[in-house]
Amino acid sequence: MQRVLISSYLVNLALNLAALAWLPERVASHFGARGLADGWMPRGGYVLMMVLMQTVFLAVFLGSHRLVFAVSPRWVNLPHKDYWLQPERRAVTQAMLA
Repeated sequence: MQRVLISSYLVNLALNLAALAWLPERVASHFGARGLADGWMPRGGYVLMMVLMQTVFLAVFLGSHRLVFAVSPRWVNLPHKDYWLQPERRAVTQAMLA
C-alpha cells in the first residue's frame, strides 16, 4: 500500500510540475455557489499550494497507522480491540493495519 501511495504522489508531483507550462499566468482558485470563479492566484502559487497539500496528505496517510499504536488503546476504534491489541497479537494487528 505504501508503494501505491508514494507512486501516486510522484505521478501527481510530475503532473503539478508539468502544469507550470500548461496553466495560464492567473489561475482560478475558488468558485462561488453558482460555479463561477471568484478567487484567483498566480500559477506558481497555485502549483506550490497543490504540492504542499499533496505532501501533507501523503504524510498523514503514511503516518496514520503508526499513530494507532502511539496512543492509548482507549482511543483506538477497532472492533474487538481488547482481542486485537493484546500483547501477543499487537504486532500482527499493526502489520495488518500497515
